[in-house]
Amino acid sequence: KSYEADKVRQMDQQLKKYMKENYDLKNQIQSFSNINLNLTGGVSVTPKPSNSKKDLFIYLSDMHIGASVGENSLYNNTYDAKEVQNRLNKIYNTVYNADGYDSIIVCNIGDSLDGEYNQTTRGGHYLPQNMDEKQQIKCFLESMYGFFTNLSTIPHNEIKYYAVGESNHGGVYEYASQIALS
Repeated sequence: KSYEADKVRQMDQQLKKYMKENYDLKNQIQSFSNINLNLTGGVSVTPKPSNSKKDLFIYLSDMHIGASVGENSLYNNTYDAKEVQNRLNKIYNTVYNADGYDSIIVCNIGDSLDGEYNQTTRGGHYLPQNMDEKQQIKCFLESMYGFFTNLSTIPHNEIKYYAVGESNHGGVYEYASQIALS
């Protein structure tokens, strides 16, 4: 009798596990549907010939788009869409050179998005956020689109973009964002 009760309990636990997995997968699919981006045309990265022999390397990291920093936090950072734009514009204004560069190489080394369902990809670590997954993706794509549009105005012979596919914060959403950006 005890064996049969254990067997039923184990089957019930397994069924609940599969139901939760199914529910989570449906939520992930739903998160990717109905993402409307306000991007017009493609970024024109047609080289604007430059005689410069200099290369420009731009390293982006820890953008944490969507993070929410509490009032009593040690740091007073903002990670909303406006701040992301401001930070990328500041980089552009710093590196702008009318003489241009031979190559402009942008290296995004991760944590572009803040998290999945208010957690890191490992789970169990709550992250307060001011954007859901769709909003984080939309903000990333629109901000990076604008950034590359700006960079393409600098005389250059080529622009390259390298990125970490899945960071410990952005996970599969960050990977999808990088693919969509490419």
